Amino acid sequence: MIEQYQRKLKAKEKEQLESEIKIIQKRNKFQKRVFITTLTVNIILVAVILYLFFNVQNKSMIFILVGILAFYLFTSYWGHKKRTSIHKASINGLKAAIDKNEVDVIHCRTNTVYQLQKMFGMGEGFLFKSGEKYFYIENTGIFDVEKFPNTDFEVVRIPHEHKHEMVFQEIYNAGVKLKPEKSISAKTRREMLQFDNYPENFTILENGLGQLEKYFV
Repeated sequence: MIEQYQRKLKAKEKEQLESEIKIIQKRNKFQKRVFITTLTVNIILVAVILYLFFNVQNKSMIFILVGILAFYLFTSYWGHKKRTSIHKASINGLKAAIDKNEVDVIHCRTNTVYQLQKMFGMGEGFLFKSGEKYFYIENTGIFDVEKFPNTDFEVVRIPHEHKHEMVFQEIYNAGVKLKPEKSISAKTRREMLQFDNYPENFTILENGLGQLEKYFV
């Protein structure tokens, strides 16, 4: 059985999202304190330089030192603004996910899986089969290698409201660890990439594998 549907957030999932918001807010406050400290130190250094070298006839050294500090201050400010913007977008995405109260679920229950070995630029992949349906998933760091691949699992994901990324992504294993029927080498996997129907990550194939079928027999 391979099916895709949507459901409401579970209490535990909502807690995880709220916890992530608090972590980002704390990180943002810490980085703000670091920036303010850096700004203060730079202003003091500029004042000290001007005080010590103001009466020096050759003021080129003053301009050089002040210029270096000003450049460092500008890059620090730019970096701070960029990080703040990223944090704000992340928090907004998490809050929107909580308000929407909906997750995308792919539920897979089967005893047949094929392994695709890791290759350059692509993590280890697994292709699950149930009847005429297939589900392809690639390791993006969410596998529990002690339990996955599994005979019964759910992939739970929440897409960002405005970005092509996930604000939440988990795998819940409910069965037992499954041994792959066959392992596809990295070399063969590279060969398979030439076909248009090579599946993207988290893809359900409703009508078989087409040209890729020969690699799994």
